[in-house]
Amino acid sequence: MKQGTKTTSELAKIAEEIKKNLQIPSSAEATKQIIDSIISKNKINQFERKKLSINKLIHRLPIRFLKDFAEKELFCSLEEPHPLIVGRELKRDGYYCYETALFCLGLTKTIAKPLFLAKERPGKNPEKVNYKFDNEKLREEFSKSPRLTNNIAVFKKIQIHLLEREGSKNTGVIEVKLENGQNVKTTDPARTLIDCAIAPHYSGGPRNVKKIFHILADKVKIEEFINTYLSLNLSYPYWQRIGFYLQQTSVNAEDLKKFKMALGPISNKFFLDKEFTEHWKYSDEWQLYYPDDL
Repeated sequence: MKQGTKTTSELAKIAEEIKKNLQIPSSAEATKQIIDSIISKNKINQFERKKLSINKLIHRLPIRFLKDFAEKELFCSLEEPHPLIVGRELKRDGYYCYETALFCLGLTKTIAKPLFLAKERPGKNPEKVNYKFDNEKLREEFSKSPRLTNNIAVFKKIQIHLLEREGSKNTGVIEVKLENGQNVKTTDPARTLIDCAIAPHYSGGPRNVKKIFHILADKVKIEEFINTYLSLNLSYPYWQRIGFYLQQTSVNAEDLKKFKMALGPISNKFFLDKEFTEHWKYSDEWQLYYPDDL
């Protein structure tokens, strides 16, 4: 044995150390830094490095971006890393939302596809105003189709919708630990429900939003709904949608009254979703049009 050459057993332990430290998907630069640090710490020479077969210890994870047909590579010792961890590495300061949040919160066993990951853009919250809109213009606006993001990353056939938000200052964003021990950021129950009510097109449609309210509503105090909603300083009266959904859950009448008093009075007739048609039904209490199949 050459002087300074490590045994097969010693090299195997170093290989395991490299694999353990690369279980989190990382960029090529970060991966190289981790490997070089371990090589340096263990004083590995060129001959030993060759015997380690480092390229066989890590997997290349290609990620495609549909918007501009670009591709990004991450590297990981796991062949099938958790998709939420892959997404986290795409936007380190991002957080999961909509139905993806339900999994992060431990309320579903399977991850709904696609995944939704949001990031805050710098921006100021508008001052709180008692907005009142022209009903005909509202009707025209909510008869249109919703705008959908085209900023979509694809990892192993899983789409990750990368959303940008402005002015919410991460209201209702918390950090949770997944079953694999890794931490991710996600919206809390109150923010999740508000988000789903605001954007049913990212939440499986109104019928699915109704199901989500039944899952989550009893886990949120009415004061949390009120405070979170007010913190977002929304212009359109989305609270009418939220009240409509809450009324169909186990939330009691007193809490509904408190919710309505805190966010009212109602100034406009509103819509549960985009693509309004004349066939929709109407809720007198919430002055809200909703699909007739709900």
